[in-house]
Amino acid sequence: MSILTQHHNLTKGEKRRLPYPNNFKESKVLWEWDEDGDLLHAFLLGLKAGNNICIDLETTGLDPYTSEITIMGISKNGFDVLLVRGAVLTASGPLQDLFNHSMQSADFRKIMHNAKFDMKFMARHYGSEFANVDCTYVMRRELVCGLEHSASLAACSYEYLGYEMSKEIRDTFIGNTVITEPMKEYAAIDVSTTWHLFPILNAYIDIEQLRDLHDNIERDCTWVVAKMELEGIDIDAPFLKVLEVDMVHKTDNEQAELDATLRILNAVPKVERKLKKYEATPDQERRGVTHVLEYKQLNVNSSKQVVDMLNKIGFDMKSSSGAALETPKYTATSLNIARETFRRDLTDAGILEVSLDIALRIAALRKSYKAINSFIIPLQDKFTNPVTGRVHASFNQMGTGTGRFSCSEPNLQQIPNPVKDKVYDGVTFKKAFIAPPGTQFIVYDYSACELRILAEMCADANLINSLLQPDIHKANAALMYEKALELVTKIEREAAKTAFYLTVYGGGAQRLAAVLKIPVPDAQAIIDRMFMAFPDLADWINVRRQMAIQYGYSVS
Repeated sequence: MSILTQHHNLTKGEKRRLPYPNNFKESKVLWEWDEDGDLLHAFLLGLKAGNNICIDLETTGLDPYTSEITIMGISKNGFDVLLVRGAVLTASGPLQDLFNHSMQSADFRKIMHNAKFDMKFMARHYGSEFANVDCTYVMRRELVCGLEHSASLAACSYEYLGYEMSKEIRDTFIGNTVITEPMKEYAAIDVSTTWHLFPILNAYIDIEQLRDLHDNIERDCTWVVAKMELEGIDIDAPFLKVLEVDMVHKTDNEQAELDATLRILNAVPKVERKLKKYEATPDQERRGVTHVLEYKQLNVNSSKQVVDMLNKIGFDMKSSSGAALETPKYTATSLNIARETFRRDLTDAGILEVSLDIALRIAALRKSYKAINSFIIPLQDKFTNPVTGRVHASFNQMGTGTGRFSCSEPNLQQIPNPVKDKVYDGVTFKKAFIAPPGTQFIVYDYSACELRILAEMCADANLINSLLQPDIHKANAALMYEKALELVTKIEREAAKTAFYLTVYGGGAQRLAAVLKIPVPDAQAIIDRMFMAFPDLADWINVRRQMAIQYGYSVS
């Protein structure tokens, strides 16, 4: 394979051939310590338009509001590294102004690894703003989207530069303001490896035809995301506390009702439990009773317990995932097992009516527990910053395999929906987030963004024509079901909409059947209708599938 065409999906044991020379040598890295900022002042005055500046921070922790910068490493050639005491730039004055001018100036390219992290710290402690920044972490993510490859500095250094970084030294920075010589050497290496990674990754951006994406979207997005995380969002703590009490009460009642139903159906085992002293009745004390037999409470978050129980009440399950609970499988044998469990001679329909209700109640309970334990309670303590009193989630640029954003700590992209998730009727969970006094939220959404992108890529004339109609999904359904727009039903519109979004993201008839709650053959018929109505879309998807099979990756 040509050096200019080697992709990132390497086969096991295959050695990477670089499109740009690896000039990194640990022995050539020289560093100088700057205790008071004099050397940094001279460095900044010596910058000329067009210079590249590589910057890397070492900090006492991960939160810019509660942690400090201990070392700022900076270099303009990748080998001579100036290590500046982190506190030097915290005081306002000429040096801070000069530094911030260089950060905000488009005359100098700033190179950082995980630039979002470093920019947040410099914005918080130095008052910096940024322009013309390249993040080698983001560049790596662009190149390996869809592949399970790390984008950490250690992983990149090892793969592209053949250099293995020391984890032991890295960990010594956490919670530590005392700087040792090995820590300084480590900080200098961080700057040098980042510098030498940049031209290699930059060459790959061109090779893999990602220049437009990088320069016009992802590159400038990094500073926007950093500011967004730093700003955070206010929460309505009293609302959350009331919601917590109500949700816990509601969930406890639903769990008790489920357990009572399972006991009646003989679907959970009895277990022996030792009585606590205060639990024994006078009669039990008189008879010397120390243990009792009780029905075991079902832990709805235990996959094993749920699967074992469902297989007793009519299903043939190997998984208790959300999709499996929506469309549980059953056989004649599994239904007979349910009759033995229930000790009743019920019809198949009678068994499924009872058992499907239980499966759906388990799914709903799981969502309630998740809403409480992953959203309502953590927002009030774990995720509320002690300095700002706000929630500062992590928005992960290109955080998914498809290059989309992900969010964590907490995941604000998965705020419980009272209708869709059915966790608490009538409550809008978004009420937990409030705008500061004198301001208000503006909510907007792109109209059928994915379908517009898809139409441009596959150039299907029918899809393009649908996008010109007032209701895109209704227009698609009219083509699929071969009827006039005004005759399309709500069910047909929903089927067309779901089929489009699900199929283009790789879903098939099984998943479509689970979402629409219809038999698999009916779901396949909907997909077939879609491909017949949009033949160029069908061809486009098939070409990408064949490419993935042949090469292990696809390009769209």
